[in-house]
Amino acid sequence: MDELSFFQHGSKWIRADFHLHTKRDREFIYAGDDNDFIKDYISALKTANIRVGIITNHNKFDREEFKNLRKAAKKENIYLLPGVELSIKDGANGIHTLIVFQEDWIDNQANKDHINSFIELTFAGQTNYDNSNSRSNHDIIDTIRELDKFQKEYFMIFAHVENTSGLWHELKDGRITELGKKEEFRCRTAAFQKVKPSETKEKVIAWLEGWYPSEVEGSDPKSIEQVGKGEKSYIKIGAFTFEAIQFALKPKAERLLKSEIQKLKHTWIRSISFDGGIFDKTRIDFSEEMNCLIGIRGSGKSALLECLRYALKLPLPSNTEDYRYKVDLVDFALESGGKIVVEIEDASGNIYEIRRILNHNSDVYFNDVLQPGISIPLKDPLFFGQKELVKRGEGSERELVSRLMGTKLDNVRKEIRMQHQKVLDVLNSLDKFQSLDELEQEYLNKKRTTEFKLDLFKKYGIEKQLNRQVVFNADVTNSQRVVTAIDTFINSFDLFLNEQSSELASLAKLESEENADTMLSINALMEKIRKVPDAIMKFLNDTRQCSTELHEKLSDLEQRRDLLKEEFASIERTLNEQLQSSGEKGIRPDDFVKLNTELQNAKLALEEIAKNRVRKNNIQDELRKELRSLSNLWHTEYKMIEAEILKLNDSQKALKIIPIFKGDKEIFKNEMITQFRGSHLRESTHKNISEKYADFISIFDSLDSVCSELGESGDVFRKYFTDNRATLLTWQVPNSFHIKYHGKELSEHSLGQRASALILFILSQSDNDVIVIDQPEDDLDNQTIFEDVIKQVRAVKQNIQFIFATHNANFPVLGDTEQVGACSFVDSNTVLKVGSIDDPTIQKAIVSIMEGGHEAFTRRKEIYQQWKQ
Repeated sequence: MDELSFFQHGSKWIRADFHLHTKRDREFIYAGDDNDFIKDYISALKTANIRVGIITNHNKFDREEFKNLRKAAKKENIYLLPGVELSIKDGANGIHTLIVFQEDWIDNQANKDHINSFIELTFAGQTNYDNSNSRSNHDIIDTIRELDKFQKEYFMIFAHVENTSGLWHELKDGRITELGKKEEFRCRTAAFQKVKPSETKEKVIAWLEGWYPSEVEGSDPKSIEQVGKGEKSYIKIGAFTFEAIQFALKPKAERLLKSEIQKLKHTWIRSISFDGGIFDKTRIDFSEEMNCLIGIRGSGKSALLECLRYALKLPLPSNTEDYRYKVDLVDFALESGGKIVVEIEDASGNIYEIRRILNHNSDVYFNDVLQPGISIPLKDPLFFGQKELVKRGEGSERELVSRLMGTKLDNVRKEIRMQHQKVLDVLNSLDKFQSLDELEQEYLNKKRTTEFKLDLFKKYGIEKQLNRQVVFNADVTNSQRVVTAIDTFINSFDLFLNEQSSELASLAKLESEENADTMLSINALMEKIRKVPDAIMKFLNDTRQCSTELHEKLSDLEQRRDLLKEEFASIERTLNEQLQSSGEKGIRPDDFVKLNTELQNAKLALEEIAKNRVRKNNIQDELRKELRSLSNLWHTEYKMIEAEILKLNDSQKALKIIPIFKGDKEIFKNEMITQFRGSHLRESTHKNISEKYADFISIFDSLDSVCSELGESGDVFRKYFTDNRATLLTWQVPNSFHIKYHGKELSEHSLGQRASALILFILSQSDNDVIVIDQPEDDLDNQTIFEDVIKQVRAVKQNIQFIFATHNANFPVLGDTEQVGACSFVDSNTVLKVGSIDDPTIQKAIVSIMEGGHEAFTRRKEIYQQWKQ
C-alpha cells in the first residue's frame, strides 16, 4: 500500500512517536548484526503501530543512517522526520530540546547537511559533544535565532519537562514567564513532552499567562525493545508531510490525542463511483468523518449528491418543482444506462455495495454476491439537497420532525398499518349485517301476514286435518338446516386442519452445539405436537361418518313424506270438495300448507337475524376495541416523538419544538370537507366539529350526539359518515409542531435566521449515521457558519459522517475536513480531485476555487492584517 492508498479516505488518526533514538545515540544499545539494524528497527516501529517517528539522537544527526531508515520505513507507510535532541545551555543541567526539521534541511539541491551545520555551529569550540552531556553554546532564545538564520522550517518540543534537564525542572517561574512572552519562543515551541497532571503543570500554565502549547509523548528508547513503550500520542493527518505534523500540533487544531483512538461506532459511506454519464469512471472516497465537495457553480457537486440520494433511495422533496429538478439532474448526470456503485461499511467492518442503474431498482451486494431483500444497516441518514434546508409552506415543521425521527418510528408505524387493516376487516364483517334492520322488518311483516291468513283456516277446521302434513314439512325443513350447518362445520375444520398440518410439518428440527440438551427437548415436544393433527383427523372422520348418517336420516324423512303425498293429496281433495259444497270457493287447502311453510321459514329467518344481531353487537364491540387500539398506537407514536423532541430541546437552548397531539385542526377540517363533499353541509359546521372532537374515532363514539346537535342536517351527516367510515376511522389527524427560535415562532424569523436555527437543530442529532447537506451556506451568514455550524460539526463528526457540498471556505478550512473533493466541469464531464486538506494539491484547489485564487487570497490577508494593526 502506497501513501495515496494509506490516506485514501482522507485524514486519519495515527500513532506518532516524537522522541526516538537509534544505535547512533550514545545511550542506545543494539546487540544484533549491524546489517540487520534497519530491518529490525522498522519492524519495531511497525509492531508498535507507529506511523510517524522523529529520530532525535543526543546532540547528533547521522544523515546516512536516517536516509536508510526513512527509505525502509516508507515501504511500510511509516513517515520519519529528521531531528536532534539538543542539550541547550540553560538551567543547571541544560535543557533537553527535541528539534524537528523539515526535510529540506538535508534534501536540497546543494546536497548539504544543514542539520549538522547547525549542530557544529551551536557546539563550536567543543569536542566529543555527541558522546557526553555537553551543553550547547546558546540559550533557548539564541538557539532559535541561530536556527532561524538557516531560513528553513522546524519546530521544537521540550523533552521530559518535569525531569532533570527538562524545561520545567531546570528553570524558575520568572524565567518561564519571560520565555512565554517572547514571540519567537511561542512561534517555535510546538509541544511539551511527558507532562503529567500536577500542581507544577497548573503553575506553568499560570506562568505562561494564557499561552500553552500541545502535549506529546515519545518512547525515548534505549534499545529496540523499548521502541514504542510507555505513553502514546496520536495525531490526525492526511499526508506524510512536515507541514501536516506541524499543523496537527497546533493547540486549536484538535488533531492531537494522548488516549487510545476511539473505535468507529457508526456505519458510513466509503465511496461512490460511476460508470457512464458526466462522472464516467469517477470515484470519490469519503472519510467516515467530514467531507466537503467544493467547486464553482455548475461543477457537478449537486448532481453528485443527488446521484448518491438516488442510489440510497432517500426521500425527494415533496415540492413538485424541486422534485422534478432533482429527478432531471440525476437523468442528466447518469445518462442512459449510467450506473452508480456506493460502498458502505458498518461498525464491524463489513462492506456492502449498492449498485443502481438509471431507471432500475437498487441491488445490494455483500462479498460481491447479490443479496435480494437485504437492507443496508445505515441508520437514519439525513439528506438535505439545495433549497431543502429551509422548506417553506404548510406542514414544513412536521416534515422536518419526521425526517429527523428517521427510522425510530418504523416499528410503531408498522403496527399502525397492521391495526388499520384490523379495523378495515372488522368493518367489512360489519357490512354484512348492514341490512339487518330491513330484513328483520321484512320477515316480521311476512310472519304477521302469514299468521293472519292462517287464522282464516281455523274456523273451517282445516288446521287439524292438515296438521300431519304441516309437521312433516317443518321436520324436513329443520333437518335440512341442521345437516347444512354440520356440513359447513366439517368443511371449515377440514380446511383449517390441512393448512396447520402443513405448517407443523414444515418446522425443521433444531440443532445446536452449545444447547444440544435443550434442543433435544424442544424437538421431542415438537414431535409430540406433530401427532396432534392425526388424532384430530380421527375425530373428524368420525364426525364425517355422523354427517353421512345425518344425510341418510334426512333422506329417509324426505322419502317418508313423499310416500304420504297421495294421502295428503286425498285429504286436500276431500277438504276442497267440502269447502266447495259449502260455498267457500276462495279457500284452498293447499294454501294452508304453503302458508305454514312460509311461516316456518319466516320464524327461522327471524331466529337467524336474532343471532346475527348478537353477532353484530359483538362485532361492534370488537370495532370499538380495535379503534381504541389504533388510537392508542397513534398516541404511542406521538409519545415517542415527544420523547425525542425533549432530548433535542435539552441538547441546546436556542431552538425549542412544542408538539401537540392531533393538533393540526385545519387539516382535520379540510379532510372532513373532502369526505363529505356533496352533503351541502356548511364549512362552519365542519370547523365546529373538528374543533370540538379530537378525530373521527371520537366523532364515531358520539355520533348520536353529533347528529342530534346538527338538527335537520343530522341525518345527512350520519349518512355520509357511515358511507365513508372505512376511510374516516383509519385517518390519522396529524400532530402539529411549533418551532421557536430564541422564544419566537420560527415562521416569524428571517430566512437566514430560520436556516441558522434549523441547521443547528439538525447538527444536534446523535442517532444518524450520515448527514448530507448541499450548500448549507445559501441562507447562512459567515459568522453563523463559523460560530455555530462549524464548531458543532467539529464536536460531533467523530460519531456522524458529514458530506457537504459548499462554496464557503469556512467548511473545509475551519471545519478541518478530513476529505475534500474538488469538482470542475471540463468537456461535458466532471473532473474530481480527491484528497485531504493536508494535500498541497487540495490546498491549491481550495485557494483557487473558494478564495478567488492565490493573488486574491494574499491580498485579502494583507488587508486584514492592516485592519488588525
